[in-house]
Amino acid sequence: MHMGRDSRKHGILCGVALASTLLLLATALCACANSANRTGSSHGGSEGKPLTATPVALSGIRSINVPEGNHVIRDAEQWREFWSRYATGSAPEIDFETFTLVAVFLGQKPNPGYSVKIVGATEYRSEVVVDVVEYLPSPGMMYAQVIVYPYDAALIPKTGKPIRFASIEKVGHP
Repeated sequence: MHMGRDSRKHGILCGVALASTLLLLATALCACANSANRTGSSHGGSEGKPLTATPVALSGIRSINVPEGNHVIRDAEQWREFWSRYATGSAPEIDFETFTLVAVFLGQKPNPGYSVKIVGATEYRSEVVVDVVEYLPSPGMMYAQVIVYPYDAALIPKTGKPIRFASIEKVGHP
């Protein structure tokens, strides 16, 4: 009988050890997955390189006419075409040998509680991701009932890689 108790204890200890090992393994896998999500897991686990996104004023742009969406302008010819279609006056000078212009146009919104900001960009091995925050009106705030066409534009270092815009929404202004 003494042997039976030892076998039972051994079985219980093995079960506890197995459960502990599985728990430890599951925790390690979750930690790795979370770490990969923070470092660009959608980019093959590669670390992204932060890029400078310099705001650029597009004085003269008639944002009412610009289609809602994201725009990438890589050269002077695209810029002249864009400007002649959607703006008045002289186009701002942009050095397309050095920069790529990225812009986000939200389209028609019912009040100035809506705005948009390009907050950064990150270069990965296969693409550049432009980070955008779309600001929504704060609940309970009074806004003039004026139609607006929010947009933002920025210059990032010249790239031939595909550019993807990643947007999040926040309530309230920056």
